[in-house]
Amino acid sequence: MPIIAQIDCPYCGTKKSGFQAEGQFRRLESYNPMSYNHSYEDWVFMSCGNCRQTISAVYLYNGKNTPSIDIWSKKHGDPKNFGFKYTNHYPKETAFDEPKFVPDKVLIPYQQAISNITSSNWDAAGTMARKTLDVATKDMVRTEFETREEEQERLLKKPLHFRIEELEKHNLLTKALAELAYVLKNEGNDASHEEEPYTEDDARKIAEYAQALLTYIYTIPGMVAEVRAKDEVGKEETPTE
Repeated sequence: MPIIAQIDCPYCGTKKSGFQAEGQFRRLESYNPMSYNHSYEDWVFMSCGNCRQTISAVYLYNGKNTPSIDIWSKKHGDPKNFGFKYTNHYPKETAFDEPKFVPDKVLIPYQQAISNITSSNWDAAGTMARKTLDVATKDMVRTEFETREEEQERLLKKPLHFRIEELEKHNLLTKALAELAYVLKNEGNDASHEEEPYTEDDARKIAEYAQALLTYIYTIPGMVAEVRAKDEVGKEETPTE
């Protein structure tokens, strides 16, 4: 039975997914006559147990024994049990980057949407992506209408569609972002209420919409504020003549 290794999947995002060796080749081989050590660099093609996508994982071996290259197809267990050291895998980018500067109450439903994708719960992923939008727009209302309590209370009680419309009207959402928000809302409604099951492609697209929305609402302004703060610190530290 092929070796199984635990690696974070760059395709479906599953943490420590079980990867099974499907093929291998030995890229480098050397021998040190002084220490009697053999050194190998094995490249192993491994498939994710969750999404079945394939990666190339790199393992190093340095020791006095001489493991055969077919150890990958004949042994079962963690490669380190057989003297191999994991070094890297390709590709290594994760499917979804977590937007920065997002408040926890907004980030949590987004994280749950991504978690449901990695668990193949497509309907739940779509529902949580919509909740991300719902909580984010409420957060915007509380922030932007902080000094106008009556208007704030009115908007918080309104349906999501109306809230998006009002945020656009007050120039708190651009026309493009408002359109994206409507798509995210409608897709999330489908995931929650339609009889036809949501698909993996649907779930990944709605998660991308949520990621883009959070990036424009929180990440970009947060990065700008961070740069401005550093500039202010630099001005304060600059000596005056």
